[in-house]
Amino acid sequence: MRQSPPFRSNRQLRPLAATSRLLVGLVVGLIASTTRADWREDFEGPQPSWREAGGDAQHRVDLRQRVGEGAHSGHGCERWRIVANDGTSVYLLHDTPPARVISEFAATVWIKSERPGLQLFVRAVLPRSRDPRNGAPLSAILPGSGYTQAGSWQQLRVDNLPQNLERQLRVLRSQFGPHIDGREAYVDAVALNVYGGPGITDLLIDDLELQGAVGGAAVALANDPATGGPAARPASLGRLPDVSGAPAARSTMPEIVLRGGLLSVGGKPFFPRVAQHQGEPLAQLQSLGFNAARLATPPSAELLAEARRLGMWLLCPAPPTALGRPGDQTTGAPAEPTAKIGPEFDPVFAWDLGGGLTGPDLERVKRIVRQLRAADPLDRPIVGGADLELRDFSRMFDVLVAERPVLGTSLELAGYAQWLRDRPILARPGTPIWAGVQTQPLARTMEQANLLVGRNVAVDRVQDEQIRQMAFTALAAGARGLVFQSASPLDADDAETRRRAEALERLNLELDLIEPWAASGSFVTAANALDGQTQAAVIQTEHGRLLLPLRTAGQSQLALGVSEKPRANYVVPGVPESNEAWELNPAGLRPLAHKRVAGGVTLALGPGQAGSLVVLTQDALVVDYLTRRTAQLAQRGAALERDLAQRQFQFAQQLERRMTSLGHSIPKLKYDLDAAQAALRDAEAAAGQQASLNSFLASRRAIENSLLVERAYWEKAAQLSPNWLASPLATSVTTAPEQWLFASDLPGHRMMPNQLAGGDCDNLEQMTRAGWRHFQHPIPGIKSECLLSPQFVHAGLGSVQLKSRPTEKMSGPPPVLETAPIWLTTPAVPLEAGSLVWIHGWYRLMSRPIGSPDGFLVVESIGGEPLAERLGTTPDWKDAQRARNGQKPLTKEQKSPGDDWKEFSLYRVAPRAGSLVVSFALCGLGEVWLDDVAVQIIERRGPLPMPPATATTPEWLRPRR
Repeated sequence: MRQSPPFRSNRQLRPLAATSRLLVGLVVGLIASTTRADWREDFEGPQPSWREAGGDAQHRVDLRQRVGEGAHSGHGCERWRIVANDGTSVYLLHDTPPARVISEFAATVWIKSERPGLQLFVRAVLPRSRDPRNGAPLSAILPGSGYTQAGSWQQLRVDNLPQNLERQLRVLRSQFGPHIDGREAYVDAVALNVYGGPGITDLLIDDLELQGAVGGAAVALANDPATGGPAARPASLGRLPDVSGAPAARSTMPEIVLRGGLLSVGGKPFFPRVAQHQGEPLAQLQSLGFNAARLATPPSAELLAEARRLGMWLLCPAPPTALGRPGDQTTGAPAEPTAKIGPEFDPVFAWDLGGGLTGPDLERVKRIVRQLRAADPLDRPIVGGADLELRDFSRMFDVLVAERPVLGTSLELAGYAQWLRDRPILARPGTPIWAGVQTQPLARTMEQANLLVGRNVAVDRVQDEQIRQMAFTALAAGARGLVFQSASPLDADDAETRRRAEALERLNLELDLIEPWAASGSFVTAANALDGQTQAAVIQTEHGRLLLPLRTAGQSQLALGVSEKPRANYVVPGVPESNEAWELNPAGLRPLAHKRVAGGVTLALGPGQAGSLVVLTQDALVVDYLTRRTAQLAQRGAALERDLAQRQFQFAQQLERRMTSLGHSIPKLKYDLDAAQAALRDAEAAAGQQASLNSFLASRRAIENSLLVERAYWEKAAQLSPNWLASPLATSVTTAPEQWLFASDLPGHRMMPNQLAGGDCDNLEQMTRAGWRHFQHPIPGIKSECLLSPQFVHAGLGSVQLKSRPTEKMSGPPPVLETAPIWLTTPAVPLEAGSLVWIHGWYRLMSRPIGSPDGFLVVESIGGEPLAERLGTTPDWKDAQRARNGQKPLTKEQKSPGDDWKEFSLYRVAPRAGSLVVSFALCGLGEVWLDDVAVQIIERRGPLPMPPATATTPEWLRPRR
């Protein structure tokens, strides 16, 4: 462990001979101008070298000395004894020789204490940026590992400095502006947070080292650009509190203002990128590019202090003391008054009142909002989500959070966009919307997939590009913030979590680049690509236009549809003649070929570019900013894209092998896999040449080809079912082999008789007696009906008609409906635990329902909304199959009377003993007929056979036993 003799003199720079030998003959000029060196403090001398650097806990130092026993190595170490009150931090600082922030650099120290929770940091000086508060060089504090092995020596470490610094620069830019420059940053000190809790913390420190340090002439670049002389050290530790015993100052958090639907922080437009907090360190979420965390409960003092230190924002419920308590007339208990919210809550940028609110919650929410307004001196925004009564809730909320399941459901991305655009229409005019973004499959879907197969299968994966498309869809629909939903922490060490974390970090790089458009831009038009599979939303600010690429292929929420054509040509209307076009990616900005046509321009995007962002502007400052920003992000952006492309390729490759082993290969897909592999080689080669943008674009080509393979095999497996969500195994490309086995295995099972009384829809009295019920939600101007009629029948004597229509002739666009005006429910069917049940029937849509993206909804009580089937919102299944085969849909003349009746099927497994109820909701204006509804139990022989797998199957594909 020790890299220098015990009695080597302190603070001595020495060359790294091995590294120098590698460089000799390769970059002679670089060796002449830089010196790679290690530095070490052995703590062998008599004088202590650590010093106090403040903290937010009142404390005193009882002991500070060098001691000659108990050292980690050598003959001595440094000992501190600190007595502290409540708080979160007491900092010690140690100066070091200046060392450049490079990837090879790491700082380590050995400590020993009886109390865990201590943490190591380094201070990075930004010589090109000034702290406006004191004129000294600005600094960033880069966190390292924490102390967990109480009572033993443990080495703490700070590494990955370039990435670590980039995350902190985002925080500094949000506070001081985009001019903050991280070039030529260097480390000049290390720090320890030695707060172990109230009481006495006794600490031994030894063997402080800098490894891979570049000093000498290289750090001379860090001279003060104003004077030309050596740059002074920052006046304080930096973003950490530096006034011992003083309360945290409110001025450390910029002012938050919500005006006209636009959110600003410190006077600058702010676009919240909020991560659902699941117990991760806030530093982990910040490292992934999130600027806020959403909490399910009021924050603890420790979490508030961590957020303040990092400059991280919190979205959370208000503390109970701020809400008081109403008096109890029954017991005579007096009302509890509200308490003012103090400066300790400064990291909170908005109060969250939760989601899923409906009419019965109105009075309770009114009381909370009233108390919160009185208790909060900063008048922070209040946000919440409502399923019903949006107009009433939006009168109390400053922001509505719109969240619903999308990925793995029957709700198309286009339907999700329409639903988001409808929220402001139903709310108080001008109410901004923050949109939820799903990042994982839904729990009920995973449960049903496992039950259908008869063992645990790895279905906890959505495609990376699906998450990106859902976020872009929300932006195009006008969302002013994104809340990324998460059911498990993002710091877990399993392969799926690591992949999900990288996908979110890569997406946040893009969102960081386009924040001006996301925070304050407005949707102006759509640009269609000639391939028919891609569309771009055009968002405009006063400085230029942004094109967001959107996938328009049907069922992209189940398996992303991508164009087989490697090129995409957009036609963008209304672009001023003076605008130039630029392709924007996290790895670079470059001019884009375009041609002016009548009314706009055409843009030509080549292989790997179809998913790129495009900026149209005449503003040189915009181009300059994006050029500098992408240069800072390029290396990390390209590395993330390569990792994601490699994982996507491995997944597609394994999927192809598994389907081939089942005898269902698609030979032409071999060319797509070969193209993906070749693109990955190009990406690695470009990375080796430091060509980040070329590496990024090659990785995108690999991703596009891999997605083609995944979509093709998903379609092959899903087409065995009569409708999209018949089987939960068809909701993900991951379980395409299991879906094929399940659908192929069904004919061999015995079907029990129909368990649903009155399902033939022939006798109204029989249906009513059995327990069929219909419900109406009164909506002004809308008339709804539920009738049993012989006018149209699939079989037998009658069928059920559900109808909703306006009471007067519509002269404008159809009204937006907040909820289904009419729905029908079946009697309860008792089921034993583990029962496989087939729910099926026939429906006839007289016209596609309008006024709601949910159409005609079939939802059963086992799968709930996540597995509900939406009928009439997308092309008919048979028409979709004809389209895939290059055939046109049947015309009205070609159809027989029976073609107007469509079958729906749902396969579900009862997770526990209970009852099954099926509901049919007409969510929009229209007319639908329903007939021959059945619930049949299927007697299974046993679990499905195990799909083929290989020894190289990735972790997230392996069945879980």
